[in-house]
Amino acid sequence: MRTSSIIVAVLISASSLTASQRRDERIPLFIGPPMRDGFVETDAGVRDSVKDIQNALRSSRVLRLVQKPEEATVVLTIVARSMAGDAGAVGIPIAGFVMLAPIHGRSIQWTLRVNAYETTRISEDRERGTCYWAARAVRADVVAWVEANRHVLTAQAPDPARRED
Repeated sequence: MRTSSIIVAVLISASSLTASQRRDERIPLFIGPPMRDGFVETDAGVRDSVKDIQNALRSSRVLRLVQKPEEATVVLTIVARSMAGDAGAVGIPIAGFVMLAPIHGRSIQWTLRVNAYETTRISEDRERGTCYWAARAVRADVVAWVEANRHVLTAQAPDPARRED
């Protein structure tokens, strides 16, 4: 009985050691508002969108959030949040009449930067018309871009396990 307990303890510690030594394959990503001359250029919409997108990406298997832009391979700058325009209308019956209420879409403008490369995009949610779903659209667009460019990103990413002596 005692021998089997020792074997189980050794196997458990070996498996946890293997899991902790496993390299995190996710791409490091920093999300924030624009910065200029040391000032943060933000408003309530940009601030809220940064939080919404961070929350949307916390469980990502492709991207790993980091706290500083220097730690990131990809820097995502949230430029603006706005109405994307009318996404249609819904009919509301009231006393024999039908009132049409417009459904407004939401959009988030963002810039993605990797070293000298930079691209600006706009992600929209026209179906649900909420900022929550616009943040999910940004997540989908950024993940799609990262997956398409993983081969370049992994070649540029610093290896935290490698030490320079």
